[in-house]
Amino acid sequence: MLRGEQAEQLQVLVIDDSHDQFMLVRDMLTAIMHQGLDIEWAATYYEGLSFVESRDYDVALVDYELGDRNGLDFISKVRQSKPRLPLILLTGRGSREVDLMAMEAGAVDYLDKTQLRANMLERSVRYAIENQRVIDQERQQRALSEALLDTAMTLNRSLDFKSVLQRILANVGKVIDHDMANIMLVEDGTAYVVEQHGYEHLGLVDFMRTIRLSVHQTSTLRHMAETRSPLTLRDIDEFEDWIQLEEQWSIKSYLGSPIVVDDEVIGFINLDSFRPAFFDDEHARYLQVFANQAGQAIRNTRSYQQAQDLAAAEERQRLARELHDAVTQTLFSASVMAETLSRIHDTQPERVKAGLDELVSMNRGALAEMRTLLVELRPQALLEQDLPRLLDNLLHAKRRRLPANVQLLTRIDSPLPDDVHIGLYRIVQEALNNVEKYANAENLLVSVVGDNHRVDLKVHDDGVGFNPETVSTGHFGLQIMRERADAMDAHLDINSAPEEGTEIHLVWQANGQTRE
Repeated sequence: MLRGEQAEQLQVLVIDDSHDQFMLVRDMLTAIMHQGLDIEWAATYYEGLSFVESRDYDVALVDYELGDRNGLDFISKVRQSKPRLPLILLTGRGSREVDLMAMEAGAVDYLDKTQLRANMLERSVRYAIENQRVIDQERQQRALSEALLDTAMTLNRSLDFKSVLQRILANVGKVIDHDMANIMLVEDGTAYVVEQHGYEHLGLVDFMRTIRLSVHQTSTLRHMAETRSPLTLRDIDEFEDWIQLEEQWSIKSYLGSPIVVDDEVIGFINLDSFRPAFFDDEHARYLQVFANQAGQAIRNTRSYQQAQDLAAAEERQRLARELHDAVTQTLFSASVMAETLSRIHDTQPERVKAGLDELVSMNRGALAEMRTLLVELRPQALLEQDLPRLLDNLLHAKRRRLPANVQLLTRIDSPLPDDVHIGLYRIVQEALNNVEKYANAENLLVSVVGDNHRVDLKVHDDGVGFNPETVSTGHFGLQIMRERADAMDAHLDINSAPEEGTEIHLVWQANGQTRE
């Protein structure tokens, strides 16, 4: 989730039972770091835990010797409660064994105090912080992708105006932190609230329903309507034209985006925060994407051609599903790994070779993903290749994210009808997506056997499984697979149980015999 950047100084915690060692680390960092530092010292294991729980730090340096407990215990404990805090182990026992134990415990780096130098310490701290920043950025991008995909799927499944807007606000909250949010529509130049979130805590739900604002006379709304762009007010106390309603006295910063349909501003998404200087330009860009989705929802509900709207929504869903977790993620991960290897090639050469081999594998996977994506984005290309080859390419593209043991069995003795050919491919693709995201399996079997009279498809994994009775209809892509099976008049069974794996079993027979 994106949060406003408010901290100016680097917040560092040192956990060391020696005050002299703390002073040495502090002096080194102060001498070489070219930015403000706020360095705190905890002398014991338990004092360190108290510090970590009471405030946020950018990085923590942990001594190996901490009385009756050691730094590895501390790192393991903190990783459970503060997984985003980068931890660096300091020790006078320099050895590969301690290095490996530190990495296994969750440390991002390991420094031998007997060889500690200011530039080495500074490089390690900056690497730890930058590495966490990259991880956070990747998590934020994934949260955005998943939120947008979830909204797109909601748009495709439902024309219920209220439920779609509720889902949009819920997904905004997953990506952009805020305290209150609302969606307004414009009618005859007046904006009014149609959906809201967060105001119930202040008892303002009924009040928000009564608000009527003239777009022309309300400077924030007028600005967005004229520019067709988001508006960020980092501190509303400095904005003279802000309409400060008595009931909303606690709002300190604001972010809004216009909802535009066919070049007409038909509404706004508004976010409020109790914290000043909170929202930034990145928040604004993301909110505009959600505003675009809100516009699509409103267009769909206003359309009298429901069949055309549903067809367009199905296409958007298909594209979103195909683009999600494709080559961009692999290349991003490869970029992060390359940056990491460049930082450690002098100090940890033994890890660089293994990392380079992994980098080559990732790049080959990216090429395979690109080939698969190019085929998928052009439906006709799916029909130009036989199904066994398509499935082999698909498995190769996803190989790095699938279980260690993958077995593919395919035998199609005669050409299949086009809709069956594509439908089988899409169902296997969705099943593999689920294995990749949720299964945590060690073994995977994909079997597609048959001819133009009958096809038997199975995707079986030995992962964590789930209880189908407790899973929502559209979760895990199950609804997508059911819809595709129905479209090709096939019979689909989804068998799973917690800790017993999952099996997707589909049978198709020509002339609709499957359902007889």
